[in-house]
Amino acid sequence: TSNRPATASTSHAIGYLTPAAQIGGEAVRALMADCRDRKKCVASVILDKTLEILTVLIFTFVGVVLTIVLFPIPGKVKIVFAGCVLAGFAFILIILAKQRRGLIAWLIEIIQKIRIRPPILERHRDKIDEVDSHMADFLRARPKALTLAVGLSALITLYWAGEIHLTLIYAGAKEASFMVSFLVTMLAAL
Repeated sequence: TSNRPATASTSHAIGYLTPAAQIGGEAVRALMADCRDRKKCVASVILDKTLEILTVLIFTFVGVVLTIVLFPIPGKVKIVFAGCVLAGFAFILIILAKQRRGLIAWLIEIIQKIRIRPPILERHRDKIDEVDSHMADFLRARPKALTLAVGLSALITLYWAGEIHLTLIYAGAKEASFMVSFLVTMLAAL
C-alpha cells in the first residue's frame, strides 16, 4: 500500500538536510513511492520538481519586473535586471521545449560536449531515455493536466508569499504590504 504522507514528509526532511536546497529529497521520494513502474515514478518526480522550479522562476520573473517598474532603480541596474529577466524567460522557454522532447537526454548531451562522461549515465542510457519518453508522453498527451499542475504550483507559491507576509506582520512589520512580501519571497528565490 502507498503511504504518501510519510513519503512526502521524508522527502521534504531529506531535501532540507542536503546542501542542494530541496532537491536531495526527490530521489528518496522516487524510491519510496509505491509504483509498479519505477521509471514512470522517477518521471513523475522529475516533472513535479521541474514544474515547481519553473513556477518559481516565472514568479521570480514577475517579481523582478515589478521591482523594475515600482522602485526607483539606477538605469544601469535596470538594464542588468532586464537582461536577467530576458535570460530567465528564455531559460523557461528552453526548459519547457526540451521537457517535451527529452530534457534529461539533452542535459546528458551538454555534459558530454564538455567531455564529462560519467559511466553510470552510459550504462543506464536506455532507462534514462525511457524516463524522458514518459515525461514527453505526459506533456504531449495531457496539456490540461500540465496547466492544472502549473496552476496548483502557482497557488502554492502565492501561499508561500502569504506565509512570508504573515511572518513579517507577526515580526512587527505591520506596514508591509502583500506586494512587498511577494517581492521578498520571489527575489529571495534568486
